[in-house]
Amino acid sequence: LEAFNGKRIIQLSSGLLFTIVLCATKECYSWGSNNCGQLGQSKEPPRINRVLCPDKMTLTDIFKLSDIIAISCGEAFGALLSSEGDVFTFGSNCSGQLAHNFYPSGDEFSMYCYDAYRVVETEFITQIFCGANHLAMLALNGKMVYLCGDNRYGQLGLSPKKHQNICRPFHMNFTRRKVISIACGAKHTMFLTFPGLIFAFGSNSFGQLGSKCVDEDTCHVPKKIEINTLFDQIYSHAMSNMCMGYTPEEQCIYVWGEVAVLTEGQPGKFDEPQKTNLQSFPKTFALFERNNLMGSFRYSENFSKRKFFLSQFQPNFDNFPLLKKISYLDFYYYISSHH
Repeated sequence: LEAFNGKRIIQLSSGLLFTIVLCATKECYSWGSNNCGQLGQSKEPPRINRVLCPDKMTLTDIFKLSDIIAISCGEAFGALLSSEGDVFTFGSNCSGQLAHNFYPSGDEFSMYCYDAYRVVETEFITQIFCGANHLAMLALNGKMVYLCGDNRYGQLGLSPKKHQNICRPFHMNFTRRKVISIACGAKHTMFLTFPGLIFAFGSNSFGQLGSKCVDEDTCHVPKKIEINTLFDQIYSHAMSNMCMGYTPEEQCIYVWGEVAVLTEGQPGKFDEPQKTNLQSFPKTFALFERNNLMGSFRYSENFSKRKFFLSQFQPNFDNFPLLKKISYLDFYYYISSHH
């Protein structure tokens, strides 16, 4: 795109109808829907609700955020991580996901935020991940994960009967093992722990927790994904109910949750992790994500046995040359919006 003027993109993240990219020059660009200030392009309420072409995020200049190393997008909000371990958020605050320590009252100034605010000042944050309306942040020691926002499904690790929205970041002391990576879906959260175990909590409506047998009263309690292998990477998307994990032992990706397999006209789901023959998160996401139109699928007629014959798949990526060039994970919504 001409707007980048040849600048190398090192990360891209997309929410619902908007996109933010991080360049190697530490500059951030954004475009798409801006009705909640999620593009970070002004300290004032936006005069227009959408930006059609990538434009530089002015908030990074206003607040002198010249050392951004990671970005993440939720449904209508964004988060930036600096090299100094600071997290800045902006956009929709409908569930307190911006961690600004106040609950939205219904007026525009509490529901939306056009400034970028520092979130956690007492910890050095190393990873950020946005769900649809919740935010997870991993501290340097790997023992503390800070969470805030929507908890209606237990995705913050708290009982949804007692806690609906959390506007003040709280730390979950996950004392079982050291957390080395985090990932959030629309209504669930995952931890990857040393030496390669995955724990998940939140909504299990599509099998996001990797098991059929999850009591709704305990969905907020992190549960180990029961599978006889170790993982070193996990991934989900803020607008998705699908989960992925890469295992170096088998050199492949496992998939579970909501998938784009149609059974009697209905979206499919994997209640338990299913092994694929794929090694790339982007390609796996393109093949399995429910809303994508890429590739063609073949599946066993006896689908009730959940036997997925990936060797029979014949995905056609020739019509999507960008897939061969993109090295980041949050690519799908960008491609689909330009197709």
